[in-house]
Amino acid sequence: MDLPEVKIKIVQFPAMVLRQVSRPVGDADYNIKQLVDAMVSTMASSNGLGLSAIQVGAPLRIFVLDGKLVSEGAQPLVFINPEIVELSEEQQVAEEGCLSFAGVTMTIPRATTARVRAWNREGKMFELSGHGLLARALQHEYEHLDGKLFIDHLPIMKRDILKRKLTKRAKLVERVALQKKKRLVH
Repeated sequence: MDLPEVKIKIVQFPAMVLRQVSRPVGDADYNIKQLVDAMVSTMASSNGLGLSAIQVGAPLRIFVLDGKLVSEGAQPLVFINPEIVELSEEQQVAEEGCLSFAGVTMTIPRATTARVRAWNREGKMFELSGHGLLARALQHEYEHLDGKLFIDHLPIMKRDILKRKLTKRAKLVERVALQKKKRLVH
């Protein structure tokens, strides 16, 4: 797949769009393919393992994963209108991060294995089963489509402390950007 040199801005928490439930995609037309290509490019340039459309402000049921989660040198994986078909009862607890939570990692429990059914970029249905990190990434990106964030798996007190810190950080970043803008105008 030829990737355009397009990088989309990744939405950062606490932006409310991250809580929005994404809507199903109709046909994988030219615009959807352009979005997917830009998402793959953005994910790669951000050193991410996955990225959902809602994380770039598009409330569509699409996510992409780095192909190296399946095998070294594999092409990025595209999931359009994915469904989780099966999750194992067995859980694994591991560190997890998110491109919408820059610099934040948390220890989160997830099912050890996951199986997902979706449409690929060319409009063909497929199923993929994953174990370990691949299963974790499938679950993480899928939850984004329903407005659920990885911090929702934390105990309430820990989650509230983290939300306050991140909200404070976002306000600081916003103030600094506004000050820079004012300096440029003067």
